[in-house]
Amino acid sequence: MRKNGRSERPKNGADAQPCLSDVYKDGTRAKRRQADVPLCGRSMVEMLGVLAIIGVLSVGAMNGYSKAMTKYKHNKMLEQFSLFIMNVLNNYSALERGDDDTSNFIAGSAEALNILPDGMRVSYPYIIDTLGNRFRPFIRNGTRRFVIDYYFNDSDYFNGETEFSIDTSICPFLLTQLVQSYSNIIYYVFMYKGGGNPSGASWYGDDLCIGKRKCIKDITQTEAYAMCQECIPGSTCALAIEFNTP
Repeated sequence: MRKNGRSERPKNGADAQPCLSDVYKDGTRAKRRQADVPLCGRSMVEMLGVLAIIGVLSVGAMNGYSKAMTKYKHNKMLEQFSLFIMNVLNNYSALERGDDDTSNFIAGSAEALNILPDGMRVSYPYIIDTLGNRFRPFIRNGTRRFVIDYYFNDSDYFNGETEFSIDTSICPFLLTQLVQSYSNIIYYVFMYKGGGNPSGASWYGDDLCIGKRKCIKDITQTEAYAMCQECIPGSTCALAIEFNTP
């Protein structure tokens, strides 16, 4: 509708009251009616409320993403270790002597036999896993047992490198996922600390957990966390997993 050569907005529905921005288009009329025209848009309180909601949702999304990535990395590590353990057991005769006539470490021999899973690499006498953490595989002389020492704190008396520590969530994950899944072929597992001194907690495989010996298959999350808390900051600390071999 046009009146006096100007467009008039309808007087009903959502457009019953024009916004201040529309009134300004009418020139001097806006100056006379500015105080009588409602302002359109959102208040500062409403905008802050929206931003707060977006912030909460973003934090939740990031937390969920972080947990999903951690779970993916841990599962990837579990897959790597499972393959490495099977490869060692299947090639035990070739690895039994160790890397040479005097050493019982097998990192070099495992690399030479090409039995390291993709993502693992050797930093002698250690092997670095997909998470960038290190473990030391070796054959315990005279016992026909294969051992993995997975380090959490280490002054590294082998290579003289700086001390390091890793994500503490890996330790209980190893105990409740990797170790328990191999309880039928594990001799025992324990935490050693303070330069290699065994801690008081030792858990035994299915064939050896008799009497007062604790069974690996019975480890609970609470017990796994308690065992992992035995690490002493500033000293060597590793989870020792000892396997029976064919």
